[in-house]
Amino acid sequence: FSTSLSYLVENLRYHTTEFDRNFLDALILLRLLSPSDGLILDYGCGSGSIAIVLAKFGYQVECADISELMLRFTRWRFRHRNLSGKFYHLRRQTLPTSRYRVVLLFGVLEVAQSPQKILYNVKRVQPQGGILVLHYALDPSSKSPEVLSVGRIEPVLTQMGYQEMLRVFQ
Repeated sequence: FSTSLSYLVENLRYHTTEFDRNFLDALILLRLLSPSDGLILDYGCGSGSIAIVLAKFGYQVECADISELMLRFTRWRFRHRNLSGKFYHLRRQTLPTSRYRVVLLFGVLEVAQSPQKILYNVKRVQPQGGILVLHYALDPSSKSPEVLSVGRIEPVLTQMGYQEMLRVFQ
C-alpha cells in the first residue's frame, strides 16, 4: 500500500472529503504541548497534516514514515508552505537515539504488523522522561490484538517506563 499512486490519491481524497481528525488532534496538541517541549517526531506522519500545523505554530517537527511516496508528498507540502523539516524513511534510515522529547504516534498501531516493535523503536528515540502522544483506534476488526483495548496497551507502556497517561478521548 505504501508505494502506489492509488494510496496517495486515496489519502488526498480522504483528507479533502471526510471529516479530518488530524486538524482536531493538532489543536489538542497545541493546548497540551509547548514549543519549549523540544523536538517532536511525527512517527508514521502520512500526509504530514499534524506536523504542518505544529510547524506553522513554531514547533520543531521531524517526520518519519514507511512510505517513500507519502514522505515525498509531505516534503512537498512543507516546501509549499516555506517550512523546513527533516524526513526519515523508516525502511531505509535509522532514527537517532534519544533525540525526540515528544513522539506522535497517530493511526500507526492499528495497521502495523508488529505494534510492540514500533513502541520499542519509539522508546529508543526518546530520552528518559520523553512524552509519547498515542492515538489509535479501538477497532475489534483490527488484525493486531495488542491494540484492541486500552487495557492491553497500557501495561506495555508502563513496562516501557511511561509513567503518566492522559486519555483525551475514550
